[in-house]
Amino acid sequence: MRKPLYNLRGRSKRLLYLWHRRLGFVACMAIILWGLSGICHPLMNWTQPRPATAILSLPPLKFDQIMLTPKEALARNGIERFAAFDAISCSDHVYYRVKLHHGDPPLYLDARDGAPLADGEAIYAAYLAREYLNDRTHAITAIERLTAFDAEYGEVNRLLPIYKVSFNRPDGMRVYVDTESARLGTLVNNTKRRLSWFFETFHNWTFLGSNGPLRSALMLIFAALALSTSLSGLLIYGLLWKRFAVIRQSDRRGALRRYHRQLGLLVSATMLSFSASGGLHAFVKLRGDEAATTAHRATADFSAGDLSAPLSRLIATEAAVTRIALVRLDGEPCYRIMRADGGVDYLSVKGERKLGSDAEERYARQLADSSCKMGDARLVSITRIGQFTDEYGFIYKRLPVFKVQYDDGAHTRCYIDPTDGALAASFRDGLERFESWSFTRLHKWHFLNPLGTFRRDLLMIAFALGNVAVAMLGATALFADRGFRGIKAASCKQQRARLTASRFRRMAKKI
Repeated sequence: MRKPLYNLRGRSKRLLYLWHRRLGFVACMAIILWGLSGICHPLMNWTQPRPATAILSLPPLKFDQIMLTPKEALARNGIERFAAFDAISCSDHVYYRVKLHHGDPPLYLDARDGAPLADGEAIYAAYLAREYLNDRTHAITAIERLTAFDAEYGEVNRLLPIYKVSFNRPDGMRVYVDTESARLGTLVNNTKRRLSWFFETFHNWTFLGSNGPLRSALMLIFAALALSTSLSGLLIYGLLWKRFAVIRQSDRRGALRRYHRQLGLLVSATMLSFSASGGLHAFVKLRGDEAATTAHRATADFSAGDLSAPLSRLIATEAAVTRIALVRLDGEPCYRIMRADGGVDYLSVKGERKLGSDAEERYARQLADSSCKMGDARLVSITRIGQFTDEYGFIYKRLPVFKVQYDDGAHTRCYIDPTDGALAASFRDGLERFESWSFTRLHKWHFLNPLGTFRRDLLMIAFALGNVAVAMLGATALFADRGFRGIKAASCKQQRARLTASRFRRMAKKI
């Protein structure tokens, strides 16, 4: 029986090997940058400055300082309509915090005489920063309001707008605080700033500008190239190595190729997990998932008449109140009263009566219906979440929150923070849920949390450096002898020419 003149199996092997080299050549720089910058994340965890307290205990309001009702204070300042109202304590004084328009910095009115506090928002931000840092000695050099993420305060921090309070300290400490909820965004010193810049620049590719479609698309393309390179390498050097060994025998770069193969097989699973989960994360961002980076706050409008009930009524009901906010529940204005023991009460302004114990859940349901636009979807459950979970992880910052789950086709889950009416996160079955799971488990390796974060981070660093070494060994082997011609030498056109010449030689021998 005559042998076929065209060896399809041999050509397929050459094409697979060729495309492994081509794809690897294009993706190697991205792999190196992602690997080196990726190790900055655990390094930042180890060197992260720690606050004096993770959750600030706000001081109780001193009701003896409240000489004017909220309605009287607004009247003295000619305010008839406003967007938000809080009563807060700052430096042993009680202030009415009034936001005239959504998105604008609020006014601070002294509860004693209604006088506006100049630069009140900056003063409150500085007060919160000193409390979180427990630093009352070093001078504050600057206070800046941020409305967008930057290289130092990245998307992972979630909270916006935020105040950046800079201290005159040897470590260059900057404290980011959210005055809406009195939460800490993050602490940044000089060490973290350098690591954060390197991570954001070369891991999230912020050198390409803001989080637009171009950056996400390019990251998705290079993640796909890295994934394809890893898969083809696993086939060539692992599953089908006996068939490809003949190529290695004729290669003069045997040592480099051997190390590239052995180390590549060792770290191949991690390369697949990093590239696949990172690519899926970029794809979700490309779709424009805003809820993934910032929380959406509910909006409402009030008039001075909505503040008819005097705050002095609270003295008889609560001994320690830390914050009072005006909210709208079921269409009516209510005081949301935060107690020092962590409890929350609701007081109807018009009826001047305390609402039932389910008022907080009703408010969370109302916020979820509005923020997630659920319409007539049936409610399944409302659950208070007091600690982070696999789905609602540490990256979402806010606790406690309410998980509001609906019986729609996607089993939508909305996580609501009643403190400032924010939609902290939302999840639906399908791609969003799988992406959240894959990024947490396959990219950040939270499945290794039982080992402890330090051991988990050590393993991540080791395998990230292993992926960098594999990419560098492959690139070095490619350029060792013939430079860029090492890629061209095995082009499809030349392969076809060699096969055709071999065919004619065999035919000539038979003639």
